[in-house]
Amino acid sequence: LIVGVTAVIAAVVVILLVVVVGGDTDKRTPEQIDALFQAGLEMQTAGDAEGADAKYTEILRADPDNTLALYNSAVIRHADGRLDAAEDRYRQAIAADPNMASAHFNLAVLLTSAGRTDEALAQYRTALAIFPDDPGLLHNYGQLLIATGDVEQGAAQVARAIELDPSLLADG
Repeated sequence: LIVGVTAVIAAVVVILLVVVVGGDTDKRTPEQIDALFQAGLEMQTAGDAEGADAKYTEILRADPDNTLALYNSAVIRHADGRLDAAEDRYRQAIAADPNMASAHFNLAVLLTSAGRTDEALAQYRTALAIFPDDPGLLHNYGQLLIATGDVEQGAAQVARAIELDPSLLADG
């Protein structure tokens, strides 16, 4: 009976070491990560959001700060309506690369839809500090400023966006 208990304890210790310390299952070469990312992009493009997110999540187990996997996973979760999960991934992408304007922009869109206007405005300002002449950023930022009552500043931002991209007139 003691030999059996010892064997069980030894097996539990091995399992704990693999789980806590990390087994080789999460180690990937840069080439393997690239291949997973390409597979995720192909699935995402083909409309298989669940499969793509699984590939990005697999990348993140091996490389938790992979900005593109974080961002693409956030976009998928945002589109699927998993807003808390999307917000977490956008924030992780921003932490990994504070200059990723698209993550700030999409987080601002998410926060706007959640009614968190002050946070959204801050994200738009950060994105605009990175890309000050991006028409989409300027347009959305201006629209939000107008919605919050800052009509003069908002109109100026929208006018600048239209100056940079006249096709925005058709978008309203």
